[in-house]
Amino acid sequence: MRIFRKKIDRLLDRAAELGRRDVTMPIDIFSLARAFADLPDKANTIEVTRPLLSAHENAFVRRVFFTMIRFMDIDTRRCDLDATLLAGLKDASLWVRYDAAWIITNRPASTPAIVSALQELAAAADSEEGDAVALKKQATEALASLSNSTGAP
Repeated sequence: MRIFRKKIDRLLDRAAELGRRDVTMPIDIFSLARAFADLPDKANTIEVTRPLLSAHENAFVRRVFFTMIRFMDIDTRRCDLDATLLAGLKDASLWVRYDAAWIITNRPASTPAIVSALQELAAAADSEEGDAVALKKQATEALASLSNSTGAP
């Protein structure tokens, strides 16, 4: 457990440094997320990082958390992530919303609130351009995934 704690503390220090940046490269987000995701105790990693990263004031750090979940091979329903995923779908950052929708696409987590948030994202993105097109596509795919997993139309 001490080794895990040292590793996670080092990664949290890197996340804190990332949180002080105004600009970053996506590779910095993805490599840090991968480092967290590769820690052996996935459930503990989520529990330790969730309060520190998922609601961080800096969107780059929030993206680290959601990208980490994307990289983990876990059932999100077993980790009690519904409230966190819903917060991600409603985040101010388009790319955090995208990452949350991606998680749901690949590991369906369905609550009425999540379905409603995905429907809002898919509809709201109709009037936007650029990066919002990727968000609309991901939200639409997540809704289709939920529909396929539940057998609903």
